Amino acid sequence: MIGVITNPYAGKNKTKSGRSHVFQAILGDKGEVKETRNLEQLKSALEEFYSKKAEYIVCDGGDGTIHWALNTFLEIFEKDLHVDTEKSLPIMVPTNGGTIDFLAEKANVVGHTEKIIKGMVRKLDDGDKIDTISLPTFRFKGKTVSHDFEKLGFVAAIAGVGQKFFEKYYSDNEPSSATIVKVIATAVGSYVARNTFFKDLLDKDFISYSDILFESEHARVVIDGKELPFREFMTINAGSIMVNLKGVVKLFPKAATPGSLHVQAGNLSPTTIIKHGANIYRGPAIEGEQLAETNAKTLDVYSLSEKGLNPVIDGEIFEGLKECHLSMGPNVRLLSIQAMNEK
Repeated sequence: MIGVITNPYAGKNKTKSGRSHVFQAILGDKGEVKETRNLEQLKSALEEFYSKKAEYIVCDGGDGTIHWALNTFLEIFEKDLHVDTEKSLPIMVPTNGGTIDFLAEKANVVGHTEKIIKGMVRKLDDGDKIDTISLPTFRFKGKTVSHDFEKLGFVAAIAGVGQKFFEKYYSDNEPSSATIVKVIATAVGSYVARNTFFKDLLDKDFISYSDILFESEHARVVIDGKELPFREFMTINAGSIMVNLKGVVKLFPKAATPGSLHVQAGNLSPTTIIKHGANIYRGPAIEGEQLAETNAKTLDVYSLSEKGLNPVIDGEIFEGLKECHLSMGPNVRLLSIQAMNEK
């Protein structure tokens, strides 16, 4: 059985209508479509798919939809203390319907949801094997003043320039590769301009752009049980997989090492970050005296500021954390289909 979750509010879906009827017509008797407009509806739909032993879950809505689907399954499994999360998770099917789609890129998924479903149905009709890949996740345990929570994720920009970058990225009306370039170029231009004699002649929002993006975070950071000897951080990030964002930015190359996270935490100056801009594009790790960039099993971060941490996990922002704890999570199977064209 193929279960299709469609999120009408996701990135590229906002301007389209009638998608559920189109998907159901393609599926026929091989699956069902559920339109989910909030987390309650998503949980109800996934509980039904789980009870019907759906083997595939197609996430029409990009990486954010996969993030919420995975973590909703985590909630469903909590009812059964004996469930094996890794074995019980259905095969997730990413699509090109979101704002970043790094999971679709990772799984070599080309094409939008209609084409992907058609390809799946065709392969099942022909009795062909549908390839999958297995990706590691991390468990993210966060604590706010009022509650604790746990999430599965692939990429976390916890604090510093990476977290600010994603805030700027998602504030764009239609985030894209052009948005990534715009955020980076504006930050560099703003930082250079604010150190020139004619800064008072320029727009104040432009001049303050780099101040916001390069604002440091006061925190305690512990990697594999060893606390870093400084308290000011320009960057705190972690990833369980290497990520290519729209072909513009490559992140977490050390995540290619099996069984460990790529952790980056340190206090780099804006000048050093700008200097290493080419490395961000090419993918190699960045170096710095007050920078820990390494493979690790665990990462613990404790905020030392009143506002707390506002980490971005797989494109979703979580606000007001006093502390967070990351460790290796279960592997997740993704459908891997490249250029599934109709016969």
